[in-house]
Formats: sequence, C-alpha cells, structure tokens
Amino acid sequence: MGAYNSGSFSKNGSGTGAKQGSPLPRPVFTGRPPLSNAPKRKGKESRVLVVDDDAPMCGLMREIISDAGFKSVTSFTSPLDALEAFKKEPFDILITDFSMPLMNGDELIRRIRSCEGGAEVRVMVASGTPGLSVPSADTLLKKPFMLDAFLDAVERLSHGKDFKRASILLVDDDETTCRLIRDNLNRAGYQNVSYFTNPHLALDSFKIIPADVVVTDYDMRQPMDGIGLIEGIRGAKPGIPFKAILHSGEELDAGKLSESGIIFVRKGEGHSSLKDAIEGALRAHFKG
Repeated sequence: MGAYNSGSFSKNGSGTGAKQGSPLPRPVFTGRPPLSNAPKRKGKESRVLVVDDDAPMCGLMREIISDAGFKSVTSFTSPLDALEAFKKEPFDILITDFSMPLMNGDELIRRIRSCEGGAEVRVMVASGTPGLSVPSADTLLKKPFMLDAFLDAVERLSHGKDFKRASILLVDDDETTCRLIRDNLNRAGYQNVSYFTNPHLALDSFKIIPADVVVTDYDMRQPMDGIGLIEGIRGAKPGIPFKAILHSGEELDAGKLSESGIIFVRKGEGHSSLKDAIEGALRAHFKG
C-alpha cells in the first residue's frame, strides 16, 4: 500500500501508468425487482465509487477505504468511465474530486443522480479548490485532510446520514458561551448551528424550523429554565423527534435526567465532552 500516516494527505503528481479503473461490473439487474424496491446497502456492505483524475490519490483513497473493511470499492481516474460503471450497477457511495477534465464533480453528481438508482447515492466531494461550494453533494471535505476525518466522513455516509449536516440549536443566556460553542462546532464540521440567548425565542424558532439536537443551559436569567424549554418544545411539537442535551455548571442528577430522555453534560468538562455528547445523540437520533 502507498505510504500515508495519520496526518494529512493531498494530491501529488508522482506516479505514472496507473490503471484507468477496475474492470466494469457486469449488469446484474435483469429480471430483478425495480431498484427503488431493493434494500439499501449500509455500513461496510456499501458499494463505494471513488473518482479522482490524480491516479496516486485515487488509488490511495481506494486502498484506505478497502483497508477500513469496505467489501466493494471501485475507482476511476476518468469521470466518464465512472458514470458508465454506475449505469451498469449503481453504487451506494460516491467520492469524487471536483476539478477534473471532461466533467467536473458537480456535473458527475448530477448525471449520476439522474441514472436509475442514482437518487439514493450518498456523495462526498473531496477537493482542494478554495472556497468551493457543492450543493449537490452530501458532504464536502477539503484537501489536504486528515486521514481520520476522511474515514469518519466515509463511515457517516455508509450509514446513510452525514451527521455534520444535522441541525443543532444552542440556548444559553450568555452570548459569549453560545458563540464559543457554535465556533467550536463549526470547526468540527457542523455548519447548521444556530443559537438564542432567550429560551422563549428558541421555542418559537423550533416551532417553525425544528432541530435535530437542542443543547440548552439549565439555569438561565429567564422565566424559563432549560428543562422548561425542553418540555415546552415537546409539548408544542409532540410529533417531532429531537435529542435534548442539558449543559449546566450545576451538579444535576444525570440518572433522573436520562430517564426523562435528557442527556446531561456538565460545563467545565471541556468542549470535546459536549461535542462527543452531540455526536452520540445524533447517532442515536438517526439510528437505522
């Protein structure tokens, strides 16, 4: 296997003569039910398609994913070849570069999504293009990137959800705390994070645009505390599932809170503890 470590890796121009891709898979859907009726493959059973015009980088990503235990990983340096392969047998995950000759990553994604079975493909764009935005992709990873971040993104897509796209609502009467938590979550890759210093406004916001996770302080200088806010949300939107995290400097009974479906994280334990609690809550929220 090519050399890599737990640090960052990026495109390089070394190496020539790499194969254009693995052999095209045979069509296997003749006489079978429509793809829309077929069960979606998840986890390590997901079929992964890697596309990057840089042959060493393309091969490296393929080997890393294979070494992580994924049973079916196919790679191409030509987006046209990748598209033809997808037409013959759809993949579950597409990992593509953006700037490529003949067809860029956004066009490849759109053409694949128009194919039979393409609507359900989970897509990651891995690119070094500065300031890039690809709305057609499920997640965007900037090169150079950490090996752990790459594998984590693939794992999330393999389970059908990219947790970093989840909606997180922060509520704390101290705006500095709100901004600090939001900025730390942004740096960790969570981009859909909003905050309120007034729990009443947070409740009104949730009624309009529900969140996947609500992280709230307990003791706020408002008529409504954190538990009151959580109960208010549950009462106002009983059919909308969400995960509740109570973030407080007070020593609360975590067991009793857990019985009420509330995760307790004490302030002062570090931002990594809160981030881990949010990620754990999202995994449970999207389970299955």
